[in-house]
Amino acid sequence: MATSYQFGYNISVLNQPVTLVKQFLNESYSSSRSSSSSSTSSPATDGISEHALTVIWSLCTTLFVFGGMIGAFVIGFIADRFGRSVVPFLFGLGPMYMLEVVPFNLKGAMGTIHQLFITIGIAMGSLFGLNNLLGVEGKWPILLLLNAVPGVASLVIFPFLPDSPRFLMLVRKNKEGARKALQWLRRRTDVTDEITEMEEESKSQQGQGETYTIMKLLRTRELIPPLIVSIVLQLMQQLSGINAIFFYSTSIYLNAGVPVETVQYANLGTCVINVAMTFVVIPLMDRLGRRSLLLGPIAGMIVTLAVITVALNLQSSYPSMSYVSIICVLFYVVFFACGLGPIPNMITAEVFRQGPRARAMSLAGLANWLSNAVVAMGFEIVQAATKEFVFLIFLVIMVASLIFTYFKVPETKNKSFDEIANQFKSAGGRKR
Repeated sequence: MATSYQFGYNISVLNQPVTLVKQFLNESYSSSRSSSSSSTSSPATDGISEHALTVIWSLCTTLFVFGGMIGAFVIGFIADRFGRSVVPFLFGLGPMYMLEVVPFNLKGAMGTIHQLFITIGIAMGSLFGLNNLLGVEGKWPILLLLNAVPGVASLVIFPFLPDSPRFLMLVRKNKEGARKALQWLRRRTDVTDEITEMEEESKSQQGQGETYTIMKLLRTRELIPPLIVSIVLQLMQQLSGINAIFFYSTSIYLNAGVPVETVQYANLGTCVINVAMTFVVIPLMDRLGRRSLLLGPIAGMIVTLAVITVALNLQSSYPSMSYVSIICVLFYVVFFACGLGPIPNMITAEVFRQGPRARAMSLAGLANWLSNAVVAMGFEIVQAATKEFVFLIFLVIMVASLIFTYFKVPETKNKSFDEIANQFKSAGGRKR
């Protein structure tokens, strides 16, 4: 959970002190130029241009994403070579480990808890960034340093956890180790049913080879449909525009007419709603299923995007439209928390058998980080060019996402990994 929290904290940590960070960048640039001018006897410049400052600021918000890309690329090799719990600070290992150690009837709830800790991390980044806490000049660097705390906690806690029973059984062929890990996790001695299920999956993998590289994964025809579903779901999650709201909600609320002194509390309120709705989804995930919680909320996101675009364009003529814009942002967060927030990582871990799962999650994670970087780096630049029409881009993406989900995303609720893999074989990736 610590790695999930850490990921969420990174998303929002720069949002509250945005003005201070931009001021720091501008002053640092001016100071360096002044020093250079003094040594060369040339006149100093006044500071960075507005466009250049926007680009540099966007790059700052994207820096942690580049590290995530590296982690996503190597995670498959590390997970298969050393186990699921050996390197706790690699974010992608968290969802994989959690979904491999829980019973099938709790996979949905556990996958949502992973998302819950991401939302808590986002909320804490906004909370600590308030200007009466750490979001002030001289203290905002401490805000960034706090992100080391969950990483240290992971390093301390993870060595005491057992490795994934499925990894021990299906990769290491260590049946006794898998049994002991299950007994520790379930707090009971009789784990025969789960051991039997893993033995069945092991038999179904015979003849397919035990080691999967990324190239082998891409060359295996039967694995292409679930891989496409996994990657597209990750793209849908990041290109939905949700991180644009959390990265840049300050500018979104200012454009909607929220007073400057109130914006930080609006940011925090948005994050709290995100946490609350994720709590609501936990008991629903294994009742309603993954498809229902994707299709319904995505449809809601489409309607919300259409309304917010109209509201932003009418705002100059009808000031009350600013309130409609704010309400739309909040509803968008609600819909995202119910579907695209928790489900993509969950389904990616569910639709593959043990052999290719780590490499598939590596590729899907890389797609997630790449699309995250595109949004983080490009949103403010695109927003400056498109102004009130910026959300139309996300609307088009969400319409395409709804169509893809309806035709291609299978239901994985209460199904074993083997049953899900067979769905793609028999139905070509479509299962209503």
